[in-house]
Amino acid sequence: MKKKINLFLVSFFTFLSLSSQNITGNQFIEDLDFLTSEMRKIVPDFQVHVNQDDFKLKINQLKEKANALTNSQVVLGFQELLCMMNDEGIKINPFQDLIDSSILPIKTYWFQDGIYVCDAAENYRDIIGEKLLSINGTNIETLFQQMIPVLPGDNKYSKRYSFLLYAQIPAWLEFAGLNNGENYVVLKVASGKEYKVSFEPVEDYIKLNRQLPNYQNFMFNNTKHPDENYWMEYLKEKKILFIQFLQIRNDKSEVSFKKFIKKINSNLNNLDVEKIVIDTRYGGGGNGFKLKPLTDLFKKNKEVNKKGKLFVLTSRRTGGTLLELTSLLELNTKAIIIGEPTGEGPNTVGDTKSIELPNSGIKVSLTKKFWPTSWSFDTRKALIPDISVDFLFNYYKQKKDPWLDEVFRYTKTTEQMPLEDDIKKSIIGTYKVQGRKVTIKEIEDRVFISMQRKMKDFFEFEAELFYKEEGLLSTSIKDVFLSYKKDQKGDVNPITLNWKGTKVNFKK
Repeated sequence: MKKKINLFLVSFFTFLSLSSQNITGNQFIEDLDFLTSEMRKIVPDFQVHVNQDDFKLKINQLKEKANALTNSQVVLGFQELLCMMNDEGIKINPFQDLIDSSILPIKTYWFQDGIYVCDAAENYRDIIGEKLLSINGTNIETLFQQMIPVLPGDNKYSKRYSFLLYAQIPAWLEFAGLNNGENYVVLKVASGKEYKVSFEPVEDYIKLNRQLPNYQNFMFNNTKHPDENYWMEYLKEKKILFIQFLQIRNDKSEVSFKKFIKKINSNLNNLDVEKIVIDTRYGGGGNGFKLKPLTDLFKKNKEVNKKGKLFVLTSRRTGGTLLELTSLLELNTKAIIIGEPTGEGPNTVGDTKSIELPNSGIKVSLTKKFWPTSWSFDTRKALIPDISVDFLFNYYKQKKDPWLDEVFRYTKTTEQMPLEDDIKKSIIGTYKVQGRKVTIKEIEDRVFISMQRKMKDFFEFEAELFYKEEGLLSTSIKDVFLSYKKDQKGDVNPITLNWKGTKVNFKK
């Protein structure tokens, strides 16, 4: 669904200079009509994905200006329309035949304390480590707000990530009113210095490095895992099994994903493991149908599926199939999520299809498949971690991983109250919620509420029930509760499922 930016650039972008031929107004309108027609056919739930009145208004505004648009404005006009969908997979390749395909040769990251330069081309090495305050006199935060309409992303967290790329491209800076017509920008940094940085070929950008904590390199064992979709390391001193996923698809090595799951199981049985860490911070794509054996492994293992044993690391880049993995672990295990809010919500649209507009030749990515991991009424745009992490620039410089620091210092919290026998006895049974069968059952003196997935659907959950207060049961899923009433006989009757703030009927 989503690729790492460097691979995305190398695989899909064409690096050509400014075209000498402008698109005519009629050609632009024809392309606009073609694009909107394709969006309606390809994007799932298009009618509810975007406010239709606002969408039509934007189309009419673009058509009214058609004859006055430059090539860059044509591309950004399409991009603004696409970004109304608030879907990271629906976007225009930022490097097109039609416009200037250069970029500032620096690589940055938006830390908790600001945007810092992590790497730069040879001519600009002295800017590495500087905190950016403004571009061409415009404050960074102000610039971000101005560029939001043309930044792809499902939520504000993923848009902050994509901003780091797009804020370095001439056409996007022109949209924000910052392009002064020169082949450079002036960057002001916190030290008080100003740097004149020229736009360079995108190949110079691709060579740059921004090594985030434990990305393909486990610093504690000093082991490297380049170009691996998944890998695992054991931290003997801490008795931690660390597992990183970048994509859920078979690796180029001889270890298939199926074999990798067996290897995880073997390590759980043969190593002294006190904590398991699942790292989803840096990936996105893959095949979601491969997830169930993995999530079942953690769910069914009694020694793993308990509070304080399993941890999931998330970031603003957690999306696609790794978002599905994170969501399913949240719903089916007692995993503790540590990090940043994710780049997508639990009901995500993915699997992209590329189309080319007939006149301009502009390449557009559209998402084509809906992959839910929650109820249809669940409109959350992100998964919020149980424990938040502030990633500061100094941590990056010192090669510290604050996510793992939180795992190291986590101690088990007080257990929730088990159900009393009278509640336990009368609540067990089969119910209906939103047309789906939900079961409450007893397993070894504990009570669980569960729902099985449907064919070609990832959404399933299994959670332990606990007593919270009279009339209310909590679950092992954060912010999910079950309310009940007692009848005259004293039997307990569940009446409402409160799922992440939304209440739905719970019927026998």
